[in-house]
Amino acid sequence: MPFLSSKESSKEILSPPPSSLFSNARTEGFDCGDEIGKAFDEFLEVGDKRALRLIWYGEPEKLYTERDEKTKSEFWLNNDVPMLQENIAFHDLASFMAFSSESVNDLNKHLKKEGVCIDSRNFRPTLVISGLPPYDEDSWLRVKAGDAEFICYKPCTRCVLTTVNPDSGEKSPKMEPIKMLRN
Repeated sequence: MPFLSSKESSKEILSPPPSSLFSNARTEGFDCGDEIGKAFDEFLEVGDKRALRLIWYGEPEKLYTERDEKTKSEFWLNNDVPMLQENIAFHDLASFMAFSSESVNDLNKHLKKEGVCIDSRNFRPTLVISGLPPYDEDSWLRVKAGDAEFICYKPCTRCVLTTVNPDSGEKSPKMEPIKMLRN
């Protein structure tokens, strides 16, 4: 897909219908325009099925959302809890997800018995980190990448989307890796 710059003139606020994915919570956003929408249509080969739009939640002081996330002490095991309250928009729970490649490698050792193999894409991470013990990310409070520092306010919830094959889009009939992670 070619790089497309956003147009400052596109400031139309859209209020999409409530989404059942996020408990029917309404969130407004800025429509980034026809050009990027058509580029996504072409790249994802949606044809005439639907027209895609890129919606931006970049100026939260101007936009309305019914979604917020508050830190809960039960999120963490034996850690000081960074108490945060964040308005969130179109992502699942957090604006980033950090994951260690060693966790995937360890999980695959156990999944081999089930005839299943996954990769980090099953967890949809923003950052994949290597060189640490498996599952170390479950106790991280901060992640630093260059000059950027991220505050971790919740370990990754092992949701059903981890069972979706990132190449085919099909859910694992064995419900792995979530079945193993929940045991």
